[in-house]
Amino acid sequence: MHPVYVLLMLLHCQVNASSILVQGVVGESVSLTADLPQGFVIREILWKHLTSKEEIVATSFKGSVETLYRSRFLERIGLLSNFSLQISPLELGDSGTFKALLVGTEGQLLIRILQLAVYEKVSKPTIGVFISGTDLHHISESSCEVFLTCSTQNGSGVSYIWRREDGTLRNESYSFLDGGKVLRVQLEPSDRQASLSCTVANPVSHESTAVTPWSICQGKTGKKTLKDAENGIEVDENASSIL
Repeated sequence: MHPVYVLLMLLHCQVNASSILVQGVVGESVSLTADLPQGFVIREILWKHLTSKEEIVATSFKGSVETLYRSRFLERIGLLSNFSLQISPLELGDSGTFKALLVGTEGQLLIRILQLAVYEKVSKPTIGVFISGTDLHHISESSCEVFLTCSTQNGSGVSYIWRREDGTLRNESYSFLDGGKVLRVQLEPSDRQASLSCTVANPVSHESTAVTPWSICQGKTGKKTLKDAENGIEVDENASSIL
């Protein structure tokens, strides 16, 4: 029987398998490496991408390496000399589970499972500052309610983190909207110099931008309004953003 079929049958055996998380970046390269016990020498290896079809993507039997190009990894995958599976360049759709079946020179069997998570790097965010429509007629000396929107053109799996650069806002003075993308904040005259920053982040990158929102309350940057913010965006009390 061909070694490939032997290994395929062994893949269904009840063998303890460790799971490893590997993170990659769109457009870059990643190497998936099986964690081996000391003294284990690989004789044969089979790499699979566990889609609904459980595609075999690379094999090595007694020194003969074969990379299978019928999968989504056409011309982007290779087996290195240490039997690591290299994918380059990475695409978002490459995220998923990979399984390595290894046979040692003494007939030992190991299964290793690796979870590949691919992310696109975030770009520098843009902050928009809008004044509440109800505050347009009394914004000179009194408190001022503003909405800050944070957006980034690129990035996947993005979280939004708001901070005050020179102190801490009162808990009752702010709330998060749209999953943390929008910050509603009540400013007082004492907040004239307050600088607020938005950081967009994912596991492989982060970028920040800061603004001083009080200037819009004084009409220095134009009186933009966000009249329907509270009606059009759901308040998220559990947003992960912080100040």
